[in-house]
Amino acid sequence: MFPRSLIDPLSEFKGPLAYIASSTNEVEDWSNEVELMSRDFIDPVPDIVGEASDIGGRKNMPDDYLPASDAQFNSWQTNLVTYANANLAGLGLVAGDLAPLVTAQTAWTSSYSAHITTQAAAQAARQLKDANRLAYEAAIRALVNRLQASASVSDPEREALGIPVRDKTRSPIGVPTSRPVGSANTSQRLRITVAFVDELSPTNRAKPAGVFGCEVWVKIGGVAPTDLSECTFLALDTRSPYTAQFDGEDANQTAHFVLRWANSKGEAGPISETISATIPG
Repeated sequence: MFPRSLIDPLSEFKGPLAYIASSTNEVEDWSNEVELMSRDFIDPVPDIVGEASDIGGRKNMPDDYLPASDAQFNSWQTNLVTYANANLAGLGLVAGDLAPLVTAQTAWTSSYSAHITTQAAAQAARQLKDANRLAYEAAIRALVNRLQASASVSDPEREALGIPVRDKTRSPIGVPTSRPVGSANTSQRLRITVAFVDELSPTNRAKPAGVFGCEVWVKIGGVAPTDLSECTFLALDTRSPYTAQFDGEDANQTAHFVLRWANSKGEAGPISETISATIPG
């Protein structure tokens, strides 16, 4: 045993113990104890199996058997105390062993019941508040509508009340400046459906501000037109798409469509690129 001291840096702790011991077995026992002490000395930090987390103001260890939610915990603890009280002898317990649990259970049950009652009251109060607001808003709107329609209420008075002051001056409608972008669908016999959007918002089907509708013009056969003087006016369509119906004699000819936006005053904007498609026969 003692030759190990030549390579054991803690052997000087073991040596005196060996001399004090009165037998070989005692020496072995002391040596084992010193080895354990030396391990702690070399590596004093123990392995960490798990860390506690704080849930709802309490420490919840990993793999904790206590339910996390209050409702589940309440059911669980009721069963625990009830069963333990009914089976004291079998569990090796006496009534005094459960006294701390019963005291804590009484405090818990009281506070949990108060919490549930408070939550229910808060929900009922919110529902009542929302219903009362809806009724109040309806009464406000009725009065404001009356004030807005009254000739005796001035705009400064409307501003003082915090209600909208309507613009009585109409904004002028300008001539459209952008162009429609069209696409043709020829899936039906003797029909071509032309869809249109604005070139400035090609992913949006809405018309530009101030635009009333889209003028649809067509030229059948020949080369694409250079201007509207070569085309026939078909419609002023207020909503995309527009479907053009053709006669049998037009089948297999090319229809050249030209589009342009128009406002409510009939003022038109620039013409679109030509949309050409074969009339299906």
